[in-house]
Amino acid sequence: MRGQIGELSYELTIKARLRNINLRVRSDGSVHVSAPRGVDRRRIDAFLLQKYDWILRAQARAGQRSAARRTLCGEEGETFPLLGAPVTLRFAAGRRTDAPPAGGVWTLHVRDPEDAACRRRALASHLTRFAQRVFARRLETVYASFAAYRIPYPTLVVRQMTARYGSCNAHKGVITLSRTLVHAPVSLIDFILAHECAHLVECNHAPAFYRVLASVMPDHAARRDALRALVLPVLETLPDA
Repeated sequence: MRGQIGELSYELTIKARLRNINLRVRSDGSVHVSAPRGVDRRRIDAFLLQKYDWILRAQARAGQRSAARRTLCGEEGETFPLLGAPVTLRFAAGRRTDAPPAGGVWTLHVRDPEDAACRRRALASHLTRFAQRVFARRLETVYASFAAYRIPYPTLVVRQMTARYGSCNAHKGVITLSRTLVHAPVSLIDFILAHECAHLVECNHAPAFYRVLASVMPDHAARRDALRALVLPVLETLPDA
């Protein structure tokens, strides 16, 4: 459902389980609003007018990140961050292995190192599996900090996401993380995991949610700001592998 206030257009989703109006500016600058069923559209418009300056600033930041965003190409000698540290990509002919980066170099074995599509598929596959292993270990650590809340251990899904770094389906107990997050430092991966785990306690972004998040990660706002300041590379020419 589309809405419009002056020059601001937005996408509206009605969700029965919500209790508050939620606002998100996506990475492409588009505005998404979710609201409880039965809410008056005038209330939604008033909410957006109140947030109008913030929305413009968020759209400006999204435009800057988009202009600066770098797409991974899977080229020999390409350098990019992995867990916040630079690694250089190398390719060698041979059977696929899952050897981790060593000495700042990540060597991927592929059937044909001269084939660009083959290299990109190999990079997508290795990034996904590497992210799955790292995220699973970090989830164990972050989950332990929620012991007092007695939440069930969530199922972890890793896939390429274009609009966000993570999401939580509290009803199913599933946390999904973007593969792109594997380029960020571990402290920021932990922030996203803590944010999504907090949704297993409080499913919205009401004050109670932030009290939960602050109880397990007092510096969550600083980590959020650090993540927003990062421009992470994206391998977006191929689907998940």
